[in-house]
Amino acid sequence: LDFFKGYWQFLLDESCQEFFSFLTDAGIYTPTRVMMGGTDSVAYCQSTVQEMFKDLLYNGVLIWLEDILGYSD
Repeated sequence: LDFFKGYWQFLLDESCQEFFSFLTDAGIYTPTRVMMGGTDSVAYCQSTVQEMFKDLLYNGVLIWLEDILGYSD
């Protein structure tokens, strides 16, 4: 399974939002969701997904970044 727009499913902590802000011709954009390209975005997303599926991990489910592989014997 591929998380559609996976990174956008995870909230960005309020204390970090300013670090990801950028200026456009329409004004300042401050994201409220994790963005691809952040130094720890991949690690955060993977650890969150692993926590969500911890009871199934290596027992029918594998996690790779923000993607899930389901399998059976």
